[in-house]
Amino acid sequence: MEESFRCKACGEEFPSKEALSSHILSSEELWLKVESEMERLGLSQAELSRRSGVSAITVSRIIGNHTKNPRMSDIVAIAHALNRSVDWFCLNLTRPEARLDASLVEFFNYGWPKLTVEEKNSFRKMVRLFLESSYFRELQEKLKNFEES
Repeated sequence: MEESFRCKACGEEFPSKEALSSHILSSEELWLKVESEMERLGLSQAELSRRSGVSAITVSRIIGNHTKNPRMSDIVAIAHALNRSVDWFCLNLTRPEARLDASLVEFFNYGWPKLTVEEKNSFRKMVRLFLESSYFRELQEKLKNFEES
Protein backbone atom coordinates (compact mmCIF):
# COMPACT_ATOMS: atom_id res chain seq x y z
CA MET A 1 0.00 0.00 0.00
CA GLU A 2 1.38 3.37 -1.03
CA GLU A 3 1.72 5.99 1.66
CA SER A 4 0.08 9.34 1.05
CA PHE A 5 0.29 12.62 2.90
CA ARG A 6 -2.80 14.75 3.64
CA CYS A 7 -2.90 18.53 3.98
CA LYS A 8 -4.46 19.31 7.36
CA ALA A 9 -5.87 22.59 6.05
CA CYS A 10 -7.74 21.40 2.97
CA GLY A 11 -7.68 17.61 3.08
CA GLU A 12 -5.95 17.17 -0.28
CA GLU A 13 -3.69 14.10 -0.49
CA PHE A 14 -0.16 14.05 -1.90
CA PRO A 15 2.13 11.17 -2.86
CA SER A 16 5.14 12.50 -0.93
CA LYS A 17 6.13 14.82 1.90
CA GLU A 18 7.88 17.00 -0.66
CA ALA A 19 4.70 17.43 -2.71
CA LEU A 20 2.75 18.28 0.44
CA SER A 21 5.43 20.75 1.52
CA SER A 22 5.27 22.58 -1.80
CA HIS A 23 1.49 22.87 -1.39
CA ILE A 24 1.58 24.47 2.07
CA LEU A 25 3.13 27.83 2.81
CA SER A 26 6.55 27.74 4.40
CA SER A 27 6.88 29.24 7.87
CA GLU A 28 8.46 32.36 6.33
CA GLU A 29 5.64 32.72 3.79
CA LEU A 30 3.14 32.18 6.59
CA TRP A 31 4.76 34.88 8.71
CA LEU A 32 4.76 37.36 5.81
CA LYS A 33 1.15 36.60 4.94
CA VAL A 34 -0.08 36.95 8.54
CA GLU A 35 1.92 40.13 9.10
CA SER A 36 0.66 41.67 5.85
CA GLU A 37 -2.96 40.86 6.71
CA MET A 38 -2.55 42.23 10.24
CA GLU A 39 -1.19 45.47 8.79
CA ARG A 40 -4.07 45.68 6.30
CA LEU A 41 -6.60 45.22 9.14
CA GLY A 42 -4.71 47.45 11.57
CA LEU A 43 -4.29 44.66 14.14
CA SER A 44 -1.60 44.40 16.77
CA GLN A 45 -0.19 41.06 17.88
CA ALA A 46 -2.13 41.40 21.12
CA GLU A 47 -5.39 41.98 19.24
CA LEU A 48 -4.72 39.04 16.93
CA SER A 49 -4.07 36.88 19.99
CA ARG A 50 -7.30 38.05 21.61
CA ARG A 51 -9.41 37.51 18.46
CA SER A 52 -7.91 34.12 17.64
CA GLY A 53 -7.63 32.68 21.13
CA VAL A 54 -4.01 31.77 20.34
CA SER A 55 -1.56 32.71 23.08
CA ALA A 56 0.38 35.93 22.65
CA ILE A 57 3.64 33.97 22.81
CA THR A 58 2.57 31.67 19.96
CA VAL A 59 1.39 34.61 17.82
CA SER A 60 4.72 36.32 18.47
CA ARG A 61 6.65 33.18 17.48
CA ILE A 62 4.67 32.76 14.26
CA ILE A 63 5.00 36.42 13.27
CA GLY A 64 8.68 36.45 14.24
CA ASN A 65 9.23 33.29 12.17
CA HIS A 66 10.57 31.49 15.27
CA THR A 67 8.46 28.38 14.82
CA LYS A 68 9.04 26.00 11.94
CA ASN A 69 5.99 23.83 12.52
CA PRO A 70 3.04 25.71 14.05
CA ARG A 71 -0.01 23.71 15.15
CA MET A 72 -2.76 23.57 12.55
CA SER A 73 -5.36 24.56 15.17
CA ASP A 74 -3.42 27.78 15.79
CA ILE A 75 -3.12 28.48 12.07
CA VAL A 76 -6.85 27.94 11.51
CA ALA A 77 -7.74 30.17 14.48
CA ILE A 78 -5.43 32.91 13.20
CA ALA A 79 -6.88 32.66 9.70
CA HIS A 80 -10.39 33.10 11.11
CA ALA A 81 -9.29 36.02 13.26
CA LEU A 82 -8.01 37.60 10.04
CA ASN A 83 -11.35 36.86 8.32
CA ARG A 84 -9.74 34.25 6.08
CA SER A 85 -10.76 30.70 5.27
CA VAL A 86 -8.85 27.55 6.18
CA ASP A 87 -7.47 27.14 2.66
CA TRP A 88 -5.85 30.59 2.81
CA PHE A 89 -2.61 28.84 3.84
CA CYS A 90 -2.55 26.50 0.87
CA LEU A 91 -0.79 27.50 -2.29
CA ASN A 92 -2.60 25.26 -4.71
CA LEU A 93 -6.17 24.13 -4.25
CA THR A 94 -6.67 23.02 -7.82
CA ARG A 95 -9.13 20.20 -7.29
CA PRO A 96 -12.73 21.33 -6.69
CA GLU A 97 -13.19 18.57 -4.10
CA ALA A 98 -10.22 19.92 -2.13
CA ARG A 99 -11.90 23.31 -1.98
CA LEU A 100 -15.15 21.66 -0.91
CA ASP A 101 -13.34 19.58 1.74
CA ALA A 102 -11.71 22.72 3.15
CA SER A 103 -15.09 24.49 3.21
CA LEU A 104 -16.75 21.55 4.97
CA VAL A 105 -14.01 21.37 7.60
CA GLU A 106 -14.34 25.09 8.13
CA PHE A 107 -18.15 24.87 8.40
CA PHE A 108 -18.17 22.02 10.90
CA ASN A 109 -15.37 23.54 12.98
CA TYR A 110 -16.68 27.11 13.03
CA GLY A 111 -20.18 27.32 11.58
CA TRP A 112 -21.86 24.30 13.13
CA PRO A 113 -21.36 25.36 16.78
CA LYS A 114 -23.03 28.70 16.00
CA LEU A 115 -26.20 27.12 14.60
CA THR A 116 -29.32 26.91 16.71
CA VAL A 117 -30.81 23.50 17.58
CA GLU A 118 -33.53 24.10 14.99
CA GLU A 119 -30.98 24.94 12.28
CA LYS A 120 -28.95 21.83 13.11
CA ASN A 121 -32.06 19.67 12.94
CA SER A 122 -33.05 21.21 9.60
CA PHE A 123 -29.57 20.54 8.25
CA ARG A 124 -29.68 16.93 9.46
CA LYS A 125 -33.09 16.45 7.83
CA MET A 126 -31.85 17.91 4.54
CA VAL A 127 -28.82 15.59 4.53
CA ARG A 128 -30.95 12.58 5.45
CA LEU A 129 -33.38 13.36 2.60
CA PHE A 130 -30.50 13.72 0.17
CA LEU A 131 -28.94 10.42 1.25
CA GLU A 132 -32.28 8.68 0.84
CA SER A 133 -33.00 10.25 -2.56
CA SER A 134 -32.79 8.48 -5.92
CA TYR A 135 -30.45 11.27 -7.07
CA PHE A 136 -27.88 10.27 -4.45
CA ARG A 137 -28.15 6.61 -5.46
CA GLU A 138 -27.63 7.62 -9.12
CA LEU A 139 -24.54 9.57 -8.13
CA GLN A 140 -23.19 6.60 -6.18
CA GLU A 141 -23.74 4.34 -9.19
CA LYS A 142 -22.00 6.79 -11.54
CA LEU A 143 -19.07 7.05 -9.15
CA LYS A 144 -18.81 3.27 -8.87
CA ASN A 145 -18.84 2.91 -12.68
CA PHE A 146 -16.25 5.66 -13.03
CA GLU A 147 -13.93 4.05 -10.48
CA GLU A 148 -14.24 0.67 -12.19
CA SER A 149 -13.34 2.06 -15.62
